Amino acid sequence: MDLKKWEQLLKMTDAEWGDYAFCREPLRNKLTFEQKTEYIRKAIESGIEQAKYLQDTYGKMDIPEYIQKLSLQVTKENAQGMDDYLVFARYNYPRDITLFTMNIDAVNTMLTQENYWEQVENVKVENMLLAHEMYHFLEETRENVYSKTKKIVLWSIGPFKYRSGLVALSEIAAMSFAKELLNINYNPYVFDALMLYPHDSERAERLVEEILRFSNGAGGNE
Repeated sequence: MDLKKWEQLLKMTDAEWGDYAFCREPLRNKLTFEQKTEYIRKAIESGIEQAKYLQDTYGKMDIPEYIQKLSLQVTKENAQGMDDYLVFARYNYPRDITLFTMNIDAVNTMLTQENYWEQVENVKVENMLLAHEMYHFLEETRENVYSKTKKIVLWSIGPFKYRSGLVALSEIAAMSFAKELLNINYNPYVFDALMLYPHDSERAERLVEEILRFSNGAGGNE
């Protein structure tokens, strides 16, 4: 691992990670720079808002305790994913979360081998994944969650307008939510690269290079 570059990832702001998330948004070219910036800010706020809702409702507790309070069912599969895709966790409506333990174990082993636990503030990978998927549950089941309700107009004919949501908003908000609940100082998006590393280190390093283009505003508006 190029530890210097990985350290740079940990220092990236939530807004910079939002820019990175939008590079994979299918509808990104439908937005102005100003719209994208506003949507990222509001998605971050949405994640924090839902985390504070949980804390205000149940008090501050560990992630597994929130899972229990929300009556979410967690299943662990000793597999790497589905249809040749690496998957670490998946939320299925209404209350099911699946964790893919082969991938989680590989990341845990890598963090130990690289002596990297302190840098990621000793966060449990399983808890980070559970928190992320927990946001998607709240997004689907609570009213007026910004990342779910925000739509943009793709086309209109007379009074008829076709609106679509933005996938990136949901992911940005889920990461913000996990960051708030886990009380960590970096954005969990860093695990996009960390979780890839045990499976393909060269691809992970290329991804780090790609992500760092968005550091200090370098990503711009695509």
